[in-house]
Amino acid sequence: MAGLSKTQLIDWLKEGPKTLDWGAILAFNRTDTNTVLLQEYIQRFSTNNYLPPVQGYIGDSDTVGQYISDYTLDFPRLSFEIANVDKDSADAKLTMQVVGGTHVTFKAVPGGREATRVEVVDPLNGPELSLDLQLVDVPGTVTRAGQVVLDLKRSSNFSLSYSDHLREQRLGGEFFQQLFEALPDAKRVMVISEISKPANSTIKPDSIKLRTQAAPGAKLRNADNYGDGAVLVFVAMQGQTSGGNPDASFKYLIPNDRDKNYSATLLLGNRFLLDTLAEELLGRDYIGTGAWTYSISNETRFWAMNPDGGRLPASSYTFRWGEHSYNSGSFDPPFNWQRDQGQYVHFQIKDGAIRVDYQRNSTNYCCVARCWADAGPMDAGVYAVIDAKVSRAYRLNTTSQVIEPDPAVATPGQLQLGIASDFSNHNQAVTLFNQERAAYTAQNLEDLQFYFPKFLSYVPPIDTFALHSLLFRNTDAVVLDDIALPGDMALFGWVGPSLTKFKVKPLQPLVGTGESLEFSIEPLGAPQVTWSVHNILGSDENPGNISSAGRYTAPATIKGAFLRVRVTATAGSYSSSALVSVVVNDITVSPLVQTCDGGHSRTLAAGTRSGTLSWSLKTPANGGRLEALEDGKYKYTAPTAVGDKEFIVEELVVLNQATGKTKSAWIMVPLVNLPLAVQRDSSVSLPANQTRLLLKSGAHTIPDAEVQWQVVAGVGSISNGIFTTPATLAQRFALVLGSATAWGQTQYGFTLLPLPLFDYPQTRSSGLVFMDV
Repeated sequence: MAGLSKTQLIDWLKEGPKTLDWGAILAFNRTDTNTVLLQEYIQRFSTNNYLPPVQGYIGDSDTVGQYISDYTLDFPRLSFEIANVDKDSADAKLTMQVVGGTHVTFKAVPGGREATRVEVVDPLNGPELSLDLQLVDVPGTVTRAGQVVLDLKRSSNFSLSYSDHLREQRLGGEFFQQLFEALPDAKRVMVISEISKPANSTIKPDSIKLRTQAAPGAKLRNADNYGDGAVLVFVAMQGQTSGGNPDASFKYLIPNDRDKNYSATLLLGNRFLLDTLAEELLGRDYIGTGAWTYSISNETRFWAMNPDGGRLPASSYTFRWGEHSYNSGSFDPPFNWQRDQGQYVHFQIKDGAIRVDYQRNSTNYCCVARCWADAGPMDAGVYAVIDAKVSRAYRLNTTSQVIEPDPAVATPGQLQLGIASDFSNHNQAVTLFNQERAAYTAQNLEDLQFYFPKFLSYVPPIDTFALHSLLFRNTDAVVLDDIALPGDMALFGWVGPSLTKFKVKPLQPLVGTGESLEFSIEPLGAPQVTWSVHNILGSDENPGNISSAGRYTAPATIKGAFLRVRVTATAGSYSSSALVSVVVNDITVSPLVQTCDGGHSRTLAAGTRSGTLSWSLKTPANGGRLEALEDGKYKYTAPTAVGDKEFIVEELVVLNQATGKTKSAWIMVPLVNLPLAVQRDSSVSLPANQTRLLLKSGAHTIPDAEVQWQVVAGVGSISNGIFTTPATLAQRFALVLGSATAWGQTQYGFTLLPLPLFDYPQTRSSGLVFMDV
């Protein structure tokens, strides 16, 4: 795995502030981003803001085109092979798998159009719609600092992988681009992350900037982590200006520790942490005006701050001397930071903790020792040499997921008090000071050791100023595993359900008809839930059933190739759902049927829920060849001749070696130019499950009495030229052969009928439309 380990990242963070003057940086990887998108996608089925199935004709000529129907798009998935962190845009690649529908390829023939390829799509092996887009940072409102948004309108370079030809892939993509650009905002925009402005919180996010970053090595197409990367959210806090921009040297923030598999990192800026502490100290006895002086420490290379005023709330030292009632003394405590005395108090992050150093080595006066005599007050200037340190580290409470400050650790304070030479000292006051010095020093040393550690008693837990603010839009938050405080604060973990919520697992399973699957909720120990299952997309089919323990059983039969249902767990007013795809097939082969002239080649692919697939030709003696390609695809090459045959129908068999189940695909191979043609007759009115076929020789229609009809592959029956679709479709096509014999010679023609029957498009359409469901 490329990138830095957690230890290496922490070493890099020790070099100096890395948040580029932003208050915080949140990085979450592709897996988490896509999980959030899936949850958003599932939620839309309860708000009617989902994308309905698509149908229409795709083509830029009158000779060839593609007709798609019931094309159902799965949730969008992001990848980052095109991301550049130093670019002033958040670029990503988005793919949406087609999980259902029918795709028919047509070519123009005399008298209309003829199908040459039928592909039945289900979740096992659908094509992909891919596009380039820019994630958008939406400006904030009163209640939020900003949103990370996926907007399908901000996209380009569309491609639909339903063809082996790049030109057709781009053309299909362009039609989808036009369709997406016309969508209303509610269906076009998906919120990935939302930076909130919680009330009564120390942290106050104000605005965000967005970037995307490819993981190290993830731009190489043959890399194991190809497409991996992260979304980076740069957060400016209230009162802050926006920080700088990352360059190409900016490190990938998510550690590559294999035993942890981290997916999210949160950096809280070094300066921001000090600002947070300074704000906590405002209004306390310790700090005066609230103004601070900031500087970069030469020793640590991180920020340090000094107060411009304030004091430790120590008491004055008082005593009596002499015979008279007015003979008294009152020595000020030396812990007052007026007149530039705050320069001796340094707040910084050092050695993995927030630390305060109070070091004063000056013999100039810092406070006054005053004594009263009959002539009035007598003053002496007092200097103080002070050396005190207190620090406070953080630890992770794995139960509450709160970053809690450890108890303060203070070194024994050192204090030396004496008469300052830069003050106009009264001799009697000096004498009395020397007389009381030991007791005065002891009292102030006790006060120093008591009050000074309280500087850090106001350090808030990170739960207050991080986890309640930097949340995803849904129930997810950064579930922490470890923290480090090398200067900036680094929080490492995963995106998961917050403590008061839960998530259904698995989120998007495939289930065979009649099969069962156990659902659970995460995290363990979440409240008792009630399970339910519902149809989506307007379906009225049996959705299956689910037990009170979360065991889902799919329906034994469904109408089409697949059915999608939503399984929901509910506790009180909160619910979480999973999207289940119920599939008929153990194997799906694509395309299901197609034509291929002798000597030419066609590409096929297959998918399965589990197991290893093997391919074979049912009739290898025909001389056709199968060749394995990349990504599980196979290339079929037709023979140029098979004896004296004018055509062959090849059956390709795909075997699941784990289950023993098989699935076939068919290829009609004309080995010569067949002289006859089969056409549909649109001049007659028939029920929707029937069509009349004509066998033609040029413009001449051969009488029905002279025609022999045969369904050589697929399903259906034909009588007197009337083709009838069966009530139950075991296959979604019929390959119909027509023949006629004259003068002792039999001639042939064929047609490929996609099922169920529909009216073929006669001309190029204006594009794609969403279907009513």
